[in-house]
Parts: sequence; structure tokens; C-alpha cells
Amino acid sequence: SRLTRGRSDARQGQVISLTVEPGTVQASVQGSRARPYRVTIGLPTFPETVWAKAEIALGAQALPSAKLLAGDVPAELEDLFAEAGAPLFPRRAAELSQYCSCPDQEVPCKHLAATFYLLAEAFDADPFLVLRWRGRDRDALLARLRELRGGDGASGDTAQSAAASPAAAAGL
Repeated sequence: SRLTRGRSDARQGQVISLTVEPGTVQASVQGSRARPYRVTIGLPTFPETVWAKAEIALGAQALPSAKLLAGDVPAELEDLFAEAGAPLFPRRAAELSQYCSCPDQEVPCKHLAATFYLLAEAFDADPFLVLRWRGRDRDALLARLRELRGGDGASGDTAQSAAASPAAAAGL
């Protein structure tokens, strides 16, 4: 029932904020108390060796690389990361650290569930958020792909964009 209540809370706008950073998703979820609960979901970022291997594999394949450079996430992306020994998505819940400041001791509580539902919607709206969660933001990845594909990489080398905030992507 926690998952059902979490989905209901997500649909009713109880998740006040949602941010995706390398290794961490943080949310504020309004519960029954006056102060919103703090939710944190952790997932280890990939080490640089994994990113290098994945970026080289992506750079070597024209179509997935071109799709990424055009701003689309190719369907093959998950397979490429799995082949590099680093699946984008966790295979088991134990790979995630999950915390909520609510008094419910069950994991996931309804606030965590609500956050997961909105996180999934945010990933649908901007699949690059998955890569950010795993440790590489869009601009850095695209600059590296341009470099590997023979471009100068400078045109995609910009500071992290606040305009494409995860909360905006999640519709918050």
C-alpha cells in the first residue's frame, strides 16, 4: 500500500522539489506534518575508467553518438553501458541508499515511493538526467563525444546549465 499511496502523493503534487545531482537525488515531500520530509536516494557514480570506456564505445558507433549529439538518448545506450560493465539503472534495490526523514521505518515509505515515481517521469522528460545521476552531465558527455568523433569539443563545453533543472524537467 505504500507504493500506491506514494503514487497518489506524486500525482497530487506532494513532491515539492526534486533535484538530480551526481550520485544523489534529493526531494522534499509534503506529508502529514507541517514541515516537508527530506528524501535522499543515492546511487554510486561511475568511476572515470567506466566513463572513458563507455564514451569510447559511444564515440565508435556513429548512430548512437549522432543521436546523443543531436540531444536524443539512443535506445542502445543502456546496452552500451551494460557492455562496459556498468548498467545505467540499478539491478537491485540494495544498490540504492534510501533515506526519508519521516517516522515510517519501512523502506520505501510512501514519500520515497512518490519520489521514485516523479524521478521516473523526470527521466522520461530528460533521459540525460540518468547520466547526470551516474556522474556525467549532458555538456561534458557531449563535449567528449565531439572530441572522440573528431570535433573540437569546444562548442559543447559549457558550464552546467541551470536552465535545464531537474525540477523543471519533472514539471515541478
